[in-house]
Amino acid sequence: MTEAFALATERAVKADFDGVELHGAHGFLLNQFFSPLLNRRTDNYGDSLENRMRFPLEVIGRVRKKLGWKILSYRLDAVNLNSSGVDIEDSKKFAVKMEEAGVDIILFQEVSVEQVQHPFKLDRATLSLMLIK
Repeated sequence: MTEAFALATERAVKADFDGVELHGAHGFLLNQFFSPLLNRRTDNYGDSLENRMRFPLEVIGRVRKKLGWKILSYRLDAVNLNSSGVDIEDSKKFAVKMEEAGVDIILFQEVSVEQVQHPFKLDRATLSLMLIK
């Protein structure tokens, strides 16, 4: 799966984009690994914070290699209103790891319980507000 991200990055570089943004928010794949609410895995990619960060960091590593000097940003659901979800302390630790892995810009957002339970049922007004935050 990390190869798919790497290939997409190659296409962006060939198309002369200035950078790419990895979408680790709103219930998309990278968010599903990082979020304790969504990640039910019991292997090396689930349970502990270190394990939940593993796949997104692997993707970041592959993408950074393909990007070279170009900009790499990461959109992160930094806080969840559900007490079992992502908390700010985990997000701060993840942000440090992302910076160490080569992320240039981290876009922090918060997400509500409803959006985690139904990540693809966002209306346009809600999505606009989330992007502004």
